Amino acid sequence: MTVTNDTVPSLRHAKQLFIDGSWVDPSSRDTIDVTDSTNENVFLSVAEAKAEDVARAVEAARRAFDEGPWARMSHLERAGYLRALADGLRERAADLGQLWPRESGVLHSMAQYAAMGGAATFEYYAGLADTYPFEEEVTPSAGDFGLLVREPVGVVGAIIPWNAPLGLISYKLAPALIAGCTVILKSSPEAPAEGYILAEIAESVGLPPGVVNVLTADREVSELLVRDPRVDKITFTGSTAAGRRIAAICGERIARCTLELGGKSAAVILDDMDIPTAAATLARAECMLTGQVSAKNISGVVSIAEFAGISASLGATAYMAFLAIISVSLGVLNLLPVPLLDGGQVIYQAVEAVKGSPLSERTQLFGQQIGIALLVVLMSLAFYNDISRHLN
Repeated sequence: MTVTNDTVPSLRHAKQLFIDGSWVDPSSRDTIDVTDSTNENVFLSVAEAKAEDVARAVEAARRAFDEGPWARMSHLERAGYLRALADGLRERAADLGQLWPRESGVLHSMAQYAAMGGAATFEYYAGLADTYPFEEEVTPSAGDFGLLVREPVGVVGAIIPWNAPLGLISYKLAPALIAGCTVILKSSPEAPAEGYILAEIAESVGLPPGVVNVLTADREVSELLVRDPRVDKITFTGSTAAGRRIAAICGERIARCTLELGGKSAAVILDDMDIPTAAATLARAECMLTGQVSAKNISGVVSIAEFAGISASLGATAYMAFLAIISVSLGVLNLLPVPLLDGGQVIYQAVEAVKGSPLSERTQLFGQQIGIALLVVLMSLAFYNDISRHLN
């Protein structure tokens, strides 16, 4: 299937907001028009949330957390809902694959897999119900018994960007939900459709009222969500300017915030790197997501000669892990294997260099085992850090 005028999915409640488990009329008749990237025509209009609507959503989320069943369920019970949300995303894969190209211009060949990625995220965090140490015995400084209990922080305001809405919805919503938080999901005016589909799925799986609330608003109204003292935490992905504003507001009221801010495809090029090779590698990776991804699929372009000692000592897999560690320092880490490999010739040449090195098989195997261990540690730290941000 391709993106055509005959394949525009319809949203069931585009002129309403999802608040407290129901589709409700907004406080005004104002709407937000969404432009189709394929032809620059308006293909969707959604309700525009105003101050009264944000206040209503915050009230619903606050009540759901303080008085509702969600925070009092076991993690295993909540995991069942996350898996149901994952199933719902898979069922709507075709719709999501049609909407993302229109909103952001991403190719359909990539967008058609968005739902599978979002579903995998919800499945992953559902799996943490069995493995994450929400409670653990500790040795107290005084007394005979100590218990460390990690509790949900409360109400979370999740502000989503326009370039990869479903992926960011999944990354923000899944860890918050498994922790026991309730959420106000604020979609981007340029890309609100994924939030609507998520709300439709939340309603269909019977998520308790107020656990997930979805609305679309512009910056001025969105700031009210950040300022509201009933919101315990803000998670935001977007520009550095907006992030600086959010951090300042959260600082004023001593509120938690997690910010993933602007950056654009950082790379490391050392003196003896072949410039045409570096340019080709960067140009190819830059086209990911129509050039609208901050930095995820460029980990670094470096000289093989500069790291020959490292690759020869540790082996190919460890060398890849080393590049990942460098990426952490640049703030551009992406732990998914495909984007790492899409970095191009550098990693490929590193693998080939190690294959042809005079090291013994035992030494290379040892290096690969170290590399695998490093990658496992990096992935565990990244995922556990996501969920720990939604716990006290």
